Amino acid sequence: MKINYIIAALIVINSTLCFGIDDPASILKKVDDTRGPSFSTYQTTIEVITTEKKVITEQNKLTVIIQRGNDSVSSIAFFETPEDQKGRKMLMVGTDTWLYIPGSKKPVKISPAQKLSGNASTGDILSVNYSGDYTPSITGNEKIGNFDCVQLELIAAKKSVTYYKIILWVDKKEYKPVKAEYYTKSLKLLKTAYFRKFEMINNKEICTESIIVDAIFNDKVTIIKNYDFRKSDKTQSYFSKDFIKDVSL
Repeated sequence: MKINYIIAALIVINSTLCFGIDDPASILKKVDDTRGPSFSTYQTTIEVITTEKKVITEQNKLTVIIQRGNDSVSSIAFFETPEDQKGRKMLMVGTDTWLYIPGSKKPVKISPAQKLSGNASTGDILSVNYSGDYTPSITGNEKIGNFDCVQLELIAAKKSVTYYKIILWVDKKEYKPVKAEYYTKSLKLLKTAYFRKFEMINNKEICTESIIVDAIFNDKVTIIKNYDFRKSDKTQSYFSKDFIKDVSL
């Protein structure tokens, strides 16, 4: 899997907000709370399928372990397929990201610009926390397909986050994400995501399949499938760039 394409795993965004909550910070915290199962540390498998003109051009599989704390999130992705990418590891601690390639002496830090590369970026896969990274506001209401949605605008609160701005549409009835747009600092639209499948995982309904459409080349579509969630007993010391070379599942 090329680093300038898909280098780690899905942002799973979901929301089971209580009707009537209109404070954007509270809404965003609810969204963060439901972007994965209720385990504080968990493991999941992610498949990333890249297509162009409806023809599959690349398929990748990763195993990701995520730990969610009160103020920070740590994630590590293990590259499983294709074979020439097997053994690579991607670590994200907060908004800092490193890539380890087998045979290297140490991991390489990934810049915010590198995170943006490809249809599905590092931030689309490893990041599961918006509240500390973005400043939210409610910007209106809009109907997307059959869904009556509230629209949230998220502006980057840190320079190291993947996107400068995110526009998120959330279904008012069930408070699930319907659509998201991702922008650069120059407000250039990079990609649009559609959240199309939800499943009940450990008593929580989360998004398990989404598609990402390139803003310039609309025939380039990435499908991200997230499954096999399970509780993990990994501790905080596991998520360290100093030990990434030696850690295993």
